[in-house]
Amino acid sequence: MKKTRTISLAPVADLSGEMQDFSPVSIAIGPQNEWCFLLVREYPPLIGGSFPSTVTKEQYHYKVIIMKGNEKKVIDLPDEKWNYHYVQTIDDDQVLLAGARSYYHDADHIEKNARVYTSAGQCIRSFCLGDGIQDLYVTDSNTIWTSYFDEGVFGNYGWDEPIGSKGLIHWDSFGRQLEWHDPEGEHYIDDCYAMNIVSNEEVWFYYYSDFHIGVRVEGHTDYYVPDVKGANLFAVKEDMLLMDGGYGNHDGFYELKRKGSRYRTQKHIRFIKPNGVAIQSSARSTRGNQLLFLDGTEVYYYEI
Repeated sequence: MKKTRTISLAPVADLSGEMQDFSPVSIAIGPQNEWCFLLVREYPPLIGGSFPSTVTKEQYHYKVIIMKGNEKKVIDLPDEKWNYHYVQTIDDDQVLLAGARSYYHDADHIEKNARVYTSAGQCIRSFCLGDGIQDLYVTDSNTIWTSYFDEGVFGNYGWDEPIGSKGLIHWDSFGRQLEWHDPEGEHYIDDCYAMNIVSNEEVWFYYYSDFHIGVRVEGHTDYYVPDVKGANLFAVKEDMLLMDGGYGNHDGFYELKRKGSRYRTQKHIRFIKPNGVAIQSSARSTRGNQLLFLDGTEVYYYEI
């Protein structure tokens, strides 16, 4: 039986004002360690109750909040027909929004599911990052990493030759591919469950069906085997990992330590509020050794 370590976190921000009539789509830690929040007034409906649309018939009202230190910036996007899922800052003072899905109609009509906005809410460029995006990060050199779930790897939404077939792609800020995961032998990504960016040239990813962690540094990848199966979030510092509990336990966390080619579980981690109630996140994000949680309107932050 592993020991449980309980960590009490006080809220570092409250978005009750910004979230009035709005709900969270996603949160993210940006390339300059700023906190990014993507909100929507009403969630776009799923197609047949199962699949997210790429472009909607009705207009939807999004709001982007960027927080860094005592500064807060709000970008209002009231008339959007693109179904957005991810937010990051890019080009210093602009915002990248991306939808997880992109439909391939034909060679001349491929949906551009990534769009860059100014702080005034003006879209200044768009490009396609492929269908089936699982995670998205911008580095502090303004490049973009995307990982893909199974439909992005094997194809759906009209894609017979999906962009995300390698499972992991590195892009420049205009949507041109720089590099991608090259499956060596058995290291094929069927579904990239989680990704983390440590630096411009260091990306970590955790994938199905091997349940291995790949650490890609300047084009070379090493692989490690963690104890946890099915996690969709992890933070990293040196030889330590903090992973969610995997299948059936995504609100739980484990602390793992690297021993040779394996990461062994050391402790169970339980995050609580000052009143002793467990943090229940509706959205969360990692970057390097940092974790960010949104519970209701309260924001919680932790560093390994």
